[in-house]
Amino acid sequence: MSIELLVQALLNGFGLAMVYVLVALGLTLIFSILEIINFAHGEFYMLGGYVTYYAYALFGLNYFATLVLAILTVGLAGVVAERLIFHDLRGRALNAFIVSLGLLWVMQASAQLAFGVLDKPVPSAFSGVVRLGGLVISVERLVVSLSAIVLIVALYLFLRLSRPGRAMRAVAQDPEAAALQGVNIDAVSA
Repeated sequence: MSIELLVQALLNGFGLAMVYVLVALGLTLIFSILEIINFAHGEFYMLGGYVTYYAYALFGLNYFATLVLAILTVGLAGVVAERLIFHDLRGRALNAFIVSLGLLWVMQASAQLAFGVLDKPVPSAFSGVVRLGGLVISVERLVVSLSAIVLIVALYLFLRLSRPGRAMRAVAQDPEAAALQGVNIDAVSA
């Protein structure tokens, strides 16, 4: 294997890894604040994928408007799930574990019934490639990687420098002490 092929494989892997990092950050935030391992976490991403598919590929909405719609839909679904399902399960890890597995199965079965089991490909909003010497990087992968890096840095700065971010960190570290300092734990958990 040549060095060029190795670097190409590393670049391709980096682009995919950035997507996984974003998913892992969401799961980590939920676990650190709610102390619940949400096995249905991936199903919320699936919901975002279906919203993107139907809004962009079928209804022809602008790609960026579609992303905003998907983010808002998944955010709303997450708040509803926290309020209706997980809110009363704080401190009861086994119950939350079982309920999150149930939610995973319900969301998967509902999606299969509503949307079928076939892939729903979303056409790329970014076409073309960038060539750097002998390396080829798709514009889409480059945009995803750069966006992920920006989002990771923004999340880090939000958690470190903003009042809501500090409140989230306080709740993750010690919910009782955070409540004594005036942090609204219910608002942070949503």
